[in-house]
Amino acid sequence: MVEAREQSEQVIRSYVLDKQHEHGLNERRAKALSNLIQHGKITIQNLEAFCPTANLRSLRRDLKGMLDKNLVSAQGATKWTN
Repeated sequence: MVEAREQSEQVIRSYVLDKQHEHGLNERRAKALSNLIQHGKITIQNLEAFCPTANLRSLRRDLKGMLDKNLVSAQGATKWTN
């Protein structure tokens, strides 16, 4: 079970790195994408927890940038999904 989890985490990291280079994602956007892939959704609150020093406006701009690049889609008023 642990081995399968480690393999899936490695696949996720590899995918995020590919997307990071392909789309020029900054570190916050890469973290957001990684979190989204692992959990199926992301909220501003989740992203604030991963990037506590980032300004809320910057986090929203990051999510909007990923939306513009079709890396995520918005569902409802507050959720971002892949």
